[in-house]
Amino acid sequence: MLRPALFLLGSLILGISACETPHDEVYEEPITSLFAILTPDTGNAVILQYLDRDGQGGRPAMVNSGLLKPETTYQCQLQINTLGKHLIDSTSVTQHPELHQVFFLPQNGLQISTAYSDLDANGLPVGFHSTITTGSPSNGELLLIIKHLPNKRAVGVAQGDLTNAAGKTDLEVGFAIRISGS
Repeated sequence: MLRPALFLLGSLILGISACETPHDEVYEEPITSLFAILTPDTGNAVILQYLDRDGQGGRPAMVNSGLLKPETTYQCQLQINTLGKHLIDSTSVTQHPELHQVFFLPQNGLQISTAYSDLDANGLPVGFHSTITTGSPSNGELLLIIKHLPNKRAVGVAQGDLTNAAGKTDLEVGFAIRISGS
């Protein structure tokens, strides 16, 4: 009678210890929606939206475009969400800023520069809050890439250069942008 009880107790202890997750391991939920809210000093905010309700591999994601004013500074705030059974206000990306960095890469002649406005606990850039400054009128794409476990101390990475960042890409989305005075 004692053997079944010891077996049950051993199985219970093994089951509990097997469920523990190491502190450094973070479960990554797929990012299914992202809002980039660009607020100028004067005028209306521009909201860039990425929405992929069924996650990667299903139907194509919905991505909108944006019209920005030339020679204007915008405060950019990212809202990153996971849509599942319930809307989660943020993912493990925003809950663990030290493990992530957002890169803003203008493509095809788009006249935009970015600067990080937020830092993680180690004093390194994150990108959930940034300043985006437009230049002269132009058209192109703003490529937004969220990296998991980038090498934030590598050359150029803290300045937004993706070249030496390494890490895993959690999200890559391109927004068609037009910079125009009209």
